[in-house]
Amino acid sequence: MKKMLTTGLVAAGLFPFAALADSPGWTFIEASYISGELESQSDAVSDFEPEGGEVAASLRLGEGSMTIMENIFFDVRYSKDEDDINVIGLDIGLDFDRWGVGMGGIWEATESTHLYSRLGYENWQINIDIADEIKDMLPEEDREELEDQLNQKESGATIAVGVRSMVFNSFELRGEVAYSDVLDSEVSYTAGAFYTFAKHFTVGTSYNVLGDLKSWRGTVRYQF
Repeated sequence: MKKMLTTGLVAAGLFPFAALADSPGWTFIEASYISGELESQSDAVSDFEPEGGEVAASLRLGEGSMTIMENIFFDVRYSKDEDDINVIGLDIGLDFDRWGVGMGGIWEATESTHLYSRLGYENWQINIDIADEIKDMLPEEDREELEDQLNQKESGATIAVGVRSMVFNSFELRGEVAYSDVLDSEVSYTAGAFYTFAKHFTVGTSYNVLGDLKSWRGTVRYQF
């Protein structure tokens, strides 16, 4: 009996996740590394393979209050990624800065599975840096006009629906379908898995498809 008790205490110390929450958390901050790929349709243009990062935060209102407010969450995020592509031997730099805010509702289908919807607003800053060889060929006034045309801002609304489910006590699966009218107004699909290894800390990975652009991200999250 003493041996069994000792073994149980050691196991409890080695596996703290046994006492973790069995429902998805909605109040957190996180940081992600993002890597994407868009295959070129022309031999004269290299593939677009952006890399960058994102920081995000989410807040669930009145959690545990047993009122309608506990089913509301807000989030905010900022991301930046970039890549250089080669067009007929000339380098062109592409730089994307994005920020967004959103508000959503949560429906607890079960304690471990939450369905949600989200309405958001996004702003994109797109910077295109053309090769110096091209700039040098243009008069100064034309060069400035071209640079203004290459640096554009786009904004619009986003709508998303998804599901988050704790399939095990510390393991979460997530799926989402989202529509955005920024740029080409396309639908994106996201699938992800997250593992909570301590009371407040989670790591995860997700895969996103937006048209022909496919991206992967690795995430570290701190949950409150």
